[in-house]
Amino acid sequence: ETVVKLGAAFPGTIEDATAIFDGLRRVKSPEEQAMIRAAGERTTLAIAATHARIRRGMTEQQVSNILDEEFKRLGVRGGGLVQFGPSSAFPHGTPEPRTLAKGDVVLIDCGCKVHGYNSDVTRTVAFGSASDEVRKVYEIVEHAQSAGIASLKAGAIPEEVDRAARQVIEGAGYGEFFSHRLGHGLGMDGHESPYLVRGNRTPLVAGNVVTIEPGIYMPGKFGVRIEDDYAVREKDPEGLSERSLGLQILNG
Repeated sequence: ETVVKLGAAFPGTIEDATAIFDGLRRVKSPEEQAMIRAAGERTTLAIAATHARIRRGMTEQQVSNILDEEFKRLGVRGGGLVQFGPSSAFPHGTPEPRTLAKGDVVLIDCGCKVHGYNSDVTRTVAFGSASDEVRKVYEIVEHAQSAGIASLKAGAIPEEVDRAARQVIEGAGYGEFFSHRLGHGLGMDGHESPYLVRGNRTPLVAGNVVTIEPGIYMPGKFGVRIEDDYAVREKDPEGLSERSLGLQILNG
């Protein structure tokens, strides 16, 4: 058995190249953006098909299984979080089992890969009916997403993009219920640079791909998150997932 010492085989100093590769990955080529768009298209189709199959009394796991099936029908492997009612107030999910009832919020956060590139989309709908509070919160989150999108362009400071959306939610009196960053980079990893978060002041550049996903989470009641994928441009960003407007009420 031959043992080769690293220093002998590779003389000189070994440098960590993570920063270099991260910098290269931050900007997506038109071909990479096309694959993220294709993944986004399949994701919105899978969510819509899942919504059509949801029935009262189903569990979150049953709906999650349906979502997996719909991704497979579209020729990709995908999946994500499915949360009903009070469970939707947990931004990262909860293991508590729950069956679907009329009036529940249904939050689905999911994605898939196309040729190694990810999508990340969240849709929040109401099942059967929606309370005035759900309608109000949904409208605030939708306006916050619009504010974030409007501020997204080359040269924008990530924390200021975050602030643009956050100010809408804070102005409506729900600031304490928006508990995470506005968005993150998207590519070969589901979460990568750049991050739209307080403290990040590295300007965005054309070709960055990010999520815009504001949310309001009301403990013990419900949560609303709306998430779409965008490519940064010199002026207006380009949507890589189909943005739906207005609260959808599923038959229930």
